[in-house]
Amino acid sequence: ESALALPFLSRGYFNSTNCLRESRDAVLKKKPLVLVHEHDSSRGGAPLAKFKSDCPEDLKPVFFDKERPICPWFTKPEYQLMSMVMISEALLLASPKYSSCEDLKCYLPYAATTLAHVVHKNV
Repeated sequence: ESALALPFLSRGYFNSTNCLRESRDAVLKKKPLVLVHEHDSSRGGAPLAKFKSDCPEDLKPVFFDKERPICPWFTKPEYQLMSMVMISEALLLASPKYSSCEDLKCYLPYAATTLAHVVHKNV
C-alpha cells in the first residue's frame, strides 16, 4: 500500500472517474498528497485557477489548502530537473521518516535550483 498520493493535475483530471476515486481514497485514508501541476496547455495543462474551478467541492479544501505546496511540472530540460527536485522534496516531507521536518534542501549536482540560474541575461 502506498504511503502517499501524487496527483498529476492535467486536463481532465477532475473529470476522470478513476482519478477522483483514487483521490478520494487517499483523502479517506489520510494519506499525504503531493500535487504536480502541468501548466502548459499544449501538453494538457491549464492555469491553476482552472483546476481549482474544476475540482469537486469535497476535494477543494484538501487539494487547494493554502499550506499545500504545488510542484510545477516543467518539460524543458533546463527546468525539468528543478521540477524533479521540488517533487522529491515534497515526497520526502510527506513520508513518515521526514514528516517532522519543516524543510529539506535537496539538490542534484549541476541542476538549476532557482530560475535565476537558467534565465538568459538577454531576455
